[in-house]
Amino acid sequence: MTPERWQLVKSVLADALAIELGSRAVFLANACVGDAELKAEVESLLAEQEHAHSFIEQPAFNQEHSFLGDETLPLIASNNASTAAAHHQQIGPYKILRELAHGGMGAVYLAERDDAEYRQQVAIKLIKSGMDSAFVLQRFRAERQILATLNHPNIARLLDGGTTADGAPYLVMEYVEGQPLDQYCDNQNLSTLARLKLFRQVCAAVQYAHQRLIIHRDLKPGNMLVTADGVVKLLDFGIAKLLTGESSGQTMDATATGVRLMTPAYASPEQIKEEPITTASDVYSLGVVLYELLTGHRPYHLKSMQPQELLRAVCETEPERPSAAITRIEAGRSTDSQTPITLTPEFVSKTRDGQPDKLRRRLQGDIDNIVLMAMRKEPERRYASVEQFSEDLRRHLEGLPVIARKDTLAYRSGKFMQRNTLALSAAALILVTLMTGIVMTTRARARAERRFNDVRKLAKAVVFDYSDAIDKLPGSTPVRQRIVSDALEYLDSLSREAGNDRALKLELAEAYQRIGNIQGNGYYSNLGDTEGALTSYRKALALQESLAADEPKNLDVRRHLARTYTLMGDVLWDMGKLNETLESYNRALLFREAAVAENPVNVEDKRELAKLLLSLGDLNGSDGLPNLGHTDTAAAYYKKSFVMSEALAAAQPQNTDLQSDVFEGLLRIGDIQRITGKPEEAARTYHQALVMIEALFAADPHNLYQRTKVGATAQRLGMLLNDNERAAEGLAAIKRALAVMEPLIASESANASFKRNLSVAHNHVVISLLKLNRPAEALAHARQSMTIIETLAAADGSNNAFRSDTAITHRRMGDAFAQLNNVPAALREHRQALGLQEEMSAESPDAFLRENVGISQWRVAGLLARTGDASGALNYYQKSLANYDALFGSGAQLTITSLDYAATLAKAAAVYAKLNRWQEARAAYQRSLDVYVELRGKGVLPAREAGKSDELAREIVKCEVRLAKLR
Repeated sequence: MTPERWQLVKSVLADALAIELGSRAVFLANACVGDAELKAEVESLLAEQEHAHSFIEQPAFNQEHSFLGDETLPLIASNNASTAAAHHQQIGPYKILRELAHGGMGAVYLAERDDAEYRQQVAIKLIKSGMDSAFVLQRFRAERQILATLNHPNIARLLDGGTTADGAPYLVMEYVEGQPLDQYCDNQNLSTLARLKLFRQVCAAVQYAHQRLIIHRDLKPGNMLVTADGVVKLLDFGIAKLLTGESSGQTMDATATGVRLMTPAYASPEQIKEEPITTASDVYSLGVVLYELLTGHRPYHLKSMQPQELLRAVCETEPERPSAAITRIEAGRSTDSQTPITLTPEFVSKTRDGQPDKLRRRLQGDIDNIVLMAMRKEPERRYASVEQFSEDLRRHLEGLPVIARKDTLAYRSGKFMQRNTLALSAAALILVTLMTGIVMTTRARARAERRFNDVRKLAKAVVFDYSDAIDKLPGSTPVRQRIVSDALEYLDSLSREAGNDRALKLELAEAYQRIGNIQGNGYYSNLGDTEGALTSYRKALALQESLAADEPKNLDVRRHLARTYTLMGDVLWDMGKLNETLESYNRALLFREAAVAENPVNVEDKRELAKLLLSLGDLNGSDGLPNLGHTDTAAAYYKKSFVMSEALAAAQPQNTDLQSDVFEGLLRIGDIQRITGKPEEAARTYHQALVMIEALFAADPHNLYQRTKVGATAQRLGMLLNDNERAAEGLAAIKRALAVMEPLIASESANASFKRNLSVAHNHVVISLLKLNRPAEALAHARQSMTIIETLAAADGSNNAFRSDTAITHRRMGDAFAQLNNVPAALREHRQALGLQEEMSAESPDAFLRENVGISQWRVAGLLARTGDASGALNYYQKSLANYDALFGSGAQLTITSLDYAATLAKAAAVYAKLNRWQEARAAYQRSLDVYVELRGKGVLPAREAGKSDELAREIVKCEVRLAKLR
């Protein structure tokens, strides 16, 4: 199986896992239509997943084999890896080179693909001889299933999988060359700050897995590899388990016992006690890893790995503060676990911050509190998520207040009382009467606080976790509608009670941003509620501005402000408020440029700046969108954005998000080339973009964003072909776009963005069909477009983009009627288009809209001329010319607009000639000729227009002959 084929299998499998068991057969029939082999492979993996589920529910201490001593079985190239000869010389298409590592249940080998396909070194994880019991086989299949759903730059990728000739399953993983996290940090003598930054990469990987409902369950330094360029790769999801039973077609009992396969030194209390496992268990293990990473010591003194000793230490003993732990002197081993050493304050400090006192001061306070909060015994008292844990580290690194605080006296007293119940019972009876009043008051306050925290937790889960989990899944729009409804209620409730809680304000602001995106931001899958989106963004802005007033130099707050101003600009743009959009984008630009200047190595800051520059380019001069008509300014923004995106993508070629940014830049550059009269260059750029997005889509065929962009790129090629009189090819390209878009509507019937894209595509089909003289078919497509866009406009009256699309669709219907020689119907449609456009353009600087006013005016003029109403026709031609003159006077620079202007002059001249107004006819012909000559001089006159100058010159001569006879 090729890597490309395996990627397709993984994508379909991941989608199938997200669907209820009873609906999977229908899904697979649709997803694998025409590909029986794909369907069979996915069904076999689903069957293996169902079989694998049973072993997870067995307690570790009752297993046939003990895995507690299986400290590491990483898919890594470790410097101390065994060089023992592999038991297998060939596994599938892979040739074994040497053993990398082994553990209690299997081994990892370095291998190389050894066939005609391509060359690549990989790591293969294989059952050790004699260990291929049914239990282990089930566990291996489960691991392969889980890994297939993970695709993150900090997680080792699953490339392939299969079964050896003797029936043993194997996994083929990305071969990562590097060192375990603790070894890397010590070998590089990384400071505490550097270790914290590196550790946040681990958090990002674990949070990604949690968002996909996967718990790692065996987090330890040996499963965290750091490459030579400082990138962390998280390894070995072999004992992970999906949080819910949905992925295996089963529903998990709330009381079911989770898997107990673990490394004891890093296991959470609930793992040791065989209680249900949640993401909080991974938070705890990460806390232990960070404790050891910062102090060189483990938090507990374990004399053995016996269950009772483990239970006592992890579940009852409070770990020492990290800043105090570094003062210990105890026997230990080096980070390679081979060399016995004595851990002294001096030994630990020399690979961190130099001196014991300096290291102790560095760990005191926030770091002590953060680490110990992650390691609290009760899961509910730890960080609510790995993301929150990482965020607290970031806040500490930037000198901001953190969530973590020391345990209170009341809490410690409560724990003491639990451990000494009998001794304190008599004293407690004496105090009962005195405490009754206090307790009642405290309970009331505690209930209120619990309710507030519960609402806060639920709101965060609804807005962030649930929304992110379904964002790119087909058929998710109805769920997103419910998310908006429920989340706004929670958010508004929290906002009223936020007070001066800084962390809550930040959290609320980001939540309002996300809700706004779902409500009505055209750059996201949305519900078509632009007013609601603008309201949500303004709520976010109010919260962020209050924080910025208190902390004007806080870079993180300014980043949030930039984000909100950008999102507000998006919606204002759709509402036709272009000047307000420009103001909002420019405010965002100030914050983005400042962030890059202050932190020039931050990839995300640069990426956000590049994306904002694209939006500014679109606003200034993108044909097909409301714009200010400043093509040169747009081109400059596009070029700057593209250069930034290309550099970022070159540094991280495996990052598909960065590759998508490069694709977006190519599209815009192609657009500028098209509208400035460079069709050959535009065609090359569009083809380059299409190849790029098709490759991204092939690797992730169920990604809705990439599917829509394949359609959008094919549509742009079709438009270009239409413009250059290659209508048959244009029609094929645009119908391809329709074929991509129509299935999206079938699964996303409430998604306004998808609906609008489909309506626009139908309109471009109309253009192709009319050029091919097929007006009846064109009219049918125009009516389909009208049905879609009128529904959208009726549902969201504030969205000018929908109203503008409605007007253009009326014009397309008018063109079709005109070609069918139904002039009255054609006039009706064009006048409806013109009425809508004139109404919207009355107070708008939108060059695209004003250009369309001019087009509709000369369309009406042409139809009046066909009826013999020359005076009426001339009136509309003059209106159209005046509109174009005003448009050019405002600075519009569109080549396409100049061509329309020249054509309108020529049409007006013909009417003047019909009315025997030869002087005015000659002047109009001459002005038209001047436009063509100017465009030719600039090198932007399309080839199809090359003969226009000679044609106009002949008409001028005719006028001069007529004028000479009149003299």
